[in-house]
Amino acid sequence: MKNILTVAISAVISVIIVLLLGSSNDASVLSVTGELNGKIPQTILSYGDTAHEYYRVYDGGELVGIISDKEAFDQKLEELYQSEYASDYPNTYMALAGDYYMAKEIAYYEVEDIDDEIFDHLLERDAFGIMTNIIDFSTDEGVYATIYVADMADFEEAISRFLNNFISESERTALSSSSVLDEMTEVGDRSIGYRIVETITTHTGVAKVRGIMMDADEVYEYFCYGDNVDRDFYTVQEGDTLQGVGYFNGDMSPEQIMMLNPNQIFSVDQILTPGMVLNVTYFTSPITVIVTKESLRLEDVYPEQTIVLEDSELYVGSMQTIQEEQTGSSYTLYEETWINGVLMTGHEVSRSIITQPIQGIVAVGAQQKPDVGTGSFRWPVENAHISNGWLGYSGHYALDLINRYERYATLYAADNGVVIEKSYDSISGNYIVIDHQNGFKTYYGHLVEPAIVDIGDTVMKGDELGTMGSTGLAYGVHVHFELRLDDVRINPCIYMNCEAIS
Repeated sequence: MKNILTVAISAVISVIIVLLLGSSNDASVLSVTGELNGKIPQTILSYGDTAHEYYRVYDGGELVGIISDKEAFDQKLEELYQSEYASDYPNTYMALAGDYYMAKEIAYYEVEDIDDEIFDHLLERDAFGIMTNIIDFSTDEGVYATIYVADMADFEEAISRFLNNFISESERTALSSSSVLDEMTEVGDRSIGYRIVETITTHTGVAKVRGIMMDADEVYEYFCYGDNVDRDFYTVQEGDTLQGVGYFNGDMSPEQIMMLNPNQIFSVDQILTPGMVLNVTYFTSPITVIVTKESLRLEDVYPEQTIVLEDSELYVGSMQTIQEEQTGSSYTLYEETWINGVLMTGHEVSRSIITQPIQGIVAVGAQQKPDVGTGSFRWPVENAHISNGWLGYSGHYALDLINRYERYATLYAADNGVVIEKSYDSISGNYIVIDHQNGFKTYYGHLVEPAIVDIGDTVMKGDELGTMGSTGLAYGVHVHFELRLDDVRINPCIYMNCEAIS
């Protein structure tokens, strides 16, 4: 009677321990017949007063089965690691991964040994993983992306390569020191600060083998595009230029195309070979790299509008130059913010005049605005930058200009003259033509709306014409600027300082 009572008490204790150590989904783990309600059929063989150490294996809270000999189970897992994975993933080990986990149990019953069946079941379902490096990407709202990397050296190499697209390693090294940067004295750009917006943290954990990145190239690809698997490619045609390829593929700059094709494009002036296949998918990175730059530029300083004096000795309509207008120059320092290689904002920090501009003075035979150009031209936008140059693609006999820091910027007359055309067509969109009445004409295309001046109006150099846009056939907001001499389109760079704004 005493033995029967002991067995009964042991069975009750065993059930209580199972309920305490198992999951909530496992509350009815024992049936009346002693069968375990796991994914694999398993029987309770007997109850007794001897405690046994078992390990319950769960799949997302659902019992798979009970391991009788954990040491032997681990030995099989080690043999699997050594035979299949040790060469690719040295100095680590395997364990359950994903939603699979184990829970230790002390029970007063003997369970059927189905360790081999459980192992094979888990193996078939890819339940094992490798202990490896885990990298989490997070914001204030929490972790938004996670990757697994076999070797942290590959991670470090990949993130350095990705940062090199936007700020060089030498610049990063210089910025990491405590020394203060010297004042810029030469025209050019330099980085004065950078940061990754998101938080990147590393730790170790178990990951499914197929999800572990095995080399720096794979990690670098993730830094460039995240989980985006779509890629756009362009096959170079005869006569293509880097500017033209970028212009027709997302309005990217030659520098951006070069970034995306480091093994093929080595210079923004490189001559392209027909048949060359270029990646034209810009970065869709999971991280945001903000770089602050200083840009020192040699810029034109335009004089105030020409002074017009009435001279009674001159015939009405005639004009005589008293003082010739001259454009001055300055060193202008800008601070710019770039996000993943794209210029977002900029503002002027300082300006140092090198050559003072000289205001033109003319005498006229009547009090009226002179409608004859000076023969010197100003850029039709402030903070001008050439987004697509002369013959940037076949048939492009013009300059495409943008304002570096303002998307829909104001357009200005490049010189004095008379408006002779104001219209719209499917190529140029809203456009305007000014006749400078000295052989030159200027053409301005893609205005966002019709120009604010009308045909027949006299305009002075620097007068507002309207706002640049992307009407007509335009791959991004810009002004299509043509210079014509005797009705023949000529490169504006012959008469204007293109090097200063390229």
